Amino acid sequence: MLEADAASTDSKSDSDEEAEDNQDEVDPALIKEVIKALRWKSKGKFPAKVQKTAPKSNQTSRSASLPAAEATGQAGPSRQQDKKKPAGSALEAMECFNCRKRGHLFRGCPEKLRLFCHRYGESGVSTRKCPYCNEAAPRVNPKSAVSGSQDGGSASCATAKVSRPFRAIVTVENKPFKALVDSGAPLSFVGEKVIDFLTKIGIKPYTVAKRKVITAAGHQEVVQEADEVRVLLDDREVTLGALALKPLSEDIILGLETLFSIGMIIDFQAQTRWYRGEPTKIYPFAPAEQALRVLLCSGLKIPDAQEAK
Repeated sequence: MLEADAASTDSKSDSDEEAEDNQDEVDPALIKEVIKALRWKSKGKFPAKVQKTAPKSNQTSRSASLPAAEATGQAGPSRQQDKKKPAGSALEAMECFNCRKRGHLFRGCPEKLRLFCHRYGESGVSTRKCPYCNEAAPRVNPKSAVSGSQDGGSASCATAKVSRPFRAIVTVENKPFKALVDSGAPLSFVGEKVIDFLTKIGIKPYTVAKRKVITAAGHQEVVQEADEVRVLLDDREVTLGALALKPLSEDIILGLETLFSIGMIIDFQAQTRWYRGEPTKIYPFAPAEQALRVLLCSGLKIPDAQEAK
């Protein structure tokens, strides 16, 4: 018994000595930091050092909701990979607007980006400057522009207010006239001077669907005749059908269907024009300050045979 008591006494003394040694090893500064943290916690705040390292609430919830691999910074699926991408067959069927090849989109085209009109497809000109699709007037088929539509001329056309016409010297059947080049007018017109000249040389007008025409001078006419005119402009010759409008103040108006047929490209900002296939030949022009244009040209419904009886 005495030996057991002595052993226990020795063990207690040894543990007490170790505890004393551990107490001696505790850093007083650490105790102060713990006490300070407890005081801040009781007030619902944290020390400045703790605030810098403490994660935000939304970050904590975000990390908790992420998979373990992503939360620890290891390789895992990214947000961009989660986005939906076109299926392989759908992507192969898509056509690039830049190179016209299939299998990729415009933004991923490996070839050099080129300037072209996205509506009309004209190369070397932007959509904003394209003379064929940047006008408010509707597109017109050159072959059926003058003859009218099959339903008796129900189509209508109006001059675009945004276009800026200009004048140029043209040759009509080897005689010079002043022409108003107006990309806002879908159709072409000839005035009294040209009409009298064509009649004098034996060119007779032909009948077309009736159209109501209103000019900028305030004239309102119902036109049902057109002349086949051979026009030469900038060494480009074209034969067109122009509506015969005697009250027209201009000798001739070249509309959009004529400009389209000869391949004219107009840059209104630079005030120049050139032709498709000959981009090096540039013709400057000055916008007309006063242009007596055709404001409205609408087709009139023609009565059928039963109504005519």
